Amino acid sequence: MIRVLIILLMGTLIIGVGIAQAENQITVKSMPPVVVKTFPQAGDAVDTAIKEISVTFSKEMITKEMWSWVMASKDSFPIISGEVKYLAD
Repeated sequence: MIRVLIILLMGTLIIGVGIAQAENQITVKSMPPVVVKTFPQAGDAVDTAIKEISVTFSKEMITKEMWSWVMASKDSFPIISGEVKYLAD
């Protein structure tokens, strides 16, 4: 009787661990959005005549003015001359 109970408990534990591992798998759906494309491309020399910088993400983003800026230096940061916005696409 005790042996059967131990086997049942071990089976339940193994199934539970398997389910937990399946839920923690890393998939595209489970990961946060990442930048997949920029214009100009990262590392390119930037023409000062460029009027728009674009960033494409791997997933749809919440677009209600939710962004932040990071400035490494004043020399490398672009002058913002207009409204910052998300495009419809």
